[in-house]
Amino acid sequence: MSVGNPQNDILLTWQPPMGSGVLLEYILDDNSAENGWSINPGYDSWLGNEFPVTDQGVLKQAKLYFQTNPSGSTQELTIDVFDNTHQWLGTSASFIPVQDDWQSVDLPDIPFYGTIYAMVHWNMTAGNTHYLGSDENGPNAAGNYGWYFDGAAWSHLVIWLCSQCVPGKVKGIGKWRS
Repeated sequence: MSVGNPQNDILLTWQPPMGSGVLLEYILDDNSAENGWSINPGYDSWLGNEFPVTDQGVLKQAKLYFQTNPSGSTQELTIDVFDNTHQWLGTSASFIPVQDDWQSVDLPDIPFYGTIYAMVHWNMTAGNTHYLGSDENGPNAAGNYGWYFDGAAWSHLVIWLCSQCVPGKVKGIGKWRS
């Protein structure tokens, strides 16, 4: 028990969450990958999807699909999340792509409000990676939700990769809604 003015007290003030929350998934693909993309070794670039949502909450996980690249090696990637003005919101821990299967990547409860961009980041990898799956004929392919970011400028993938493209198979980003 302390007497007088304790110097190691912590005052915690917070607002409890409103409501119980619902874990949701935002899915753009049709569970098929017609193509796959990766960034060349030695480049710092991102590929991913825009999720045009109006919800708010926290992002808990992303699911991705990588196709086999015969020259692929065990290079570490991350997922960066950006808001509707392309401001960085948070990043995942590093992961090594798993080939020909869905891969869950935990996100550190990244807060978001409205449209988000979930982007796989190739940060100067030393070797080739497996190909990030691309859904080119699913129900959202015409929505032009695929993006490329080189660290300076954002470009729709439709401009230079495919006519209708939802890349990355980023699937199942969950959030808590009040």
